[in-house]
Amino acid sequence: MSSRPTRIALLDSSGADFEFIGIVIGHPCGLNEISNKLSRRRVHMHELSRERRRRIARAFLDMVSQRLDALILSLRTHLSAIIRRLREERPRIPSSRARALCFRALSLILADIIYQHPVSKIVADREFELLWNSSGVRLASSEPDNPLLGLADIAAWINNQVARRKLKLGRKHSAIIRKIDIMDKLRSSLRLAG
Repeated sequence: MSSRPTRIALLDSSGADFEFIGIVIGHPCGLNEISNKLSRRRVHMHELSRERRRRIARAFLDMVSQRLDALILSLRTHLSAIIRRLREERPRIPSSRARALCFRALSLILADIIYQHPVSKIVADREFELLWNSSGVRLASSEPDNPLLGLADIAAWINNQVARRKLKLGRKHSAIIRKIDIMDKLRSSLRLAG
């Protein structure tokens, strides 16, 4: 009896306060294949030229569009605005406590979104350590040298660029990215006024 390989979720962010979070879900062997075709080493979008970033992003989307077992989730959090709003509505809460409450809410929402998909492991980039440590919720292992995290970096970068209107995607590429704006979920979770 052959067992089906387990799916993993890869997380990376772009922008201040986890503004854009890229999540790539798929089978490790398929994700390895995509990663190896893109680069011999882990992709860090901020290290590449503008043209190379665009080429890598389009190649990534082309490869994911050909795979039925890979999924891209692009989350927009508006976390900086949420933290500011929480401080306005509850000025007596210390800013570190406000951030911890927001980080906890974000961690729980991330868990809810990711676990809607059959995932056996979550791997997050190093910056998520701040989120896990502040919130008390640990969703993922931190494997900063995992070359697959470059795929989540690409997804987060695409999300950031599209939102800022610096990158325009065609219908084919837009269709394979599931965009999720979680600002209302964060507001509701923190019981903030709309």
